[in-house]
Amino acid sequence: MSLSNYFESIRSVVYNISKSYTRESTTITDSPILFLGRYYDNESDKNWAIFQHDFSSQFWFSYRTHYQEPLPWSNFTSDTTWGCLLRTSQMMIAHALVRQILGRDWRWDLDHPSNLWHNTIVSWFADRPGSLSPYSIHNFYKLAASLNVKPGEWLTSDTVCNILKLLVRSHSPLNLTMTVAGEMGVVSRKSVELMARSQLMTIKSPRASDIDDLEGYMQREWRPTILMIPVRLGLNELTENGFKQLRQLFQMEQCIGFIGGKPGLSTYLCGIQDESFLYYDPHYAQRSVVFPKDSKDLPLEDAKTFHVERIATL
Repeated sequence: MSLSNYFESIRSVVYNISKSYTRESTTITDSPILFLGRYYDNESDKNWAIFQHDFSSQFWFSYRTHYQEPLPWSNFTSDTTWGCLLRTSQMMIAHALVRQILGRDWRWDLDHPSNLWHNTIVSWFADRPGSLSPYSIHNFYKLAASLNVKPGEWLTSDTVCNILKLLVRSHSPLNLTMTVAGEMGVVSRKSVELMARSQLMTIKSPRASDIDDLEGYMQREWRPTILMIPVRLGLNELTENGFKQLRQLFQMEQCIGFIGGKPGLSTYLCGIQDESFLYYDPHYAQRSVVFPKDSKDLPLEDAKTFHVERIATL
């Protein structure tokens, strides 16, 4: 082990200890749970086990150390302490990909043929440059450089959303696309439908005023579309009305969650119970996984590092 790798290992251990990270869940009551468009009454051990399987099947991305290659235009080989917003964004995109490819009812089962898709999807987020991992932290910062954003610098939600949009549109698995509220003007059913029927990998989302044959355009096949809405719900804390609106959104089958938390502390909000949010916490440092040439050969112990059973509340 090189001296730099040794110190990186020490830093990650110290970080995890300082954050007192635990794999154990925080206190969960027997109240109903809204989780990414699903309702769990949580009144029996069986229902609780069904919810836990759903929760632990979703992809979890955390800080990683010891990249094989440093991030573009830097010597960073770890995102520990500063990469939480990117990791939570990766979780949201991964959930959208699972929805599109495997469906909302999919659960991680090692003996099921869908496990091959599981390994393929997680490989798309591997910490490496290149087309094999279109949503990697390396490819993210390759695009971020055009916006004068460097690894380790503070990111705005708008910047993250727009870079993710370009990554999704470039990869476009199963014709998936993405748009960001703001570039469409007023978010409406019509503006979203215009984007969903666009066949072009353009940076800008189409507007009705730019389309010559609007009637013909609207006859195009509908493309599955991720709609990201950067918004601040309250100044220093979430308002009561904002909480009610998020609760309503969590009831929607199409909901893929929210990225939120506190300044400098991003989490992936995935559900609601009583007056608390359920979330995935990226603030845990793990060694970066080196993926095999064929993702189906990913060792089980490595695959497990992309899932967590800990249910945290906020």
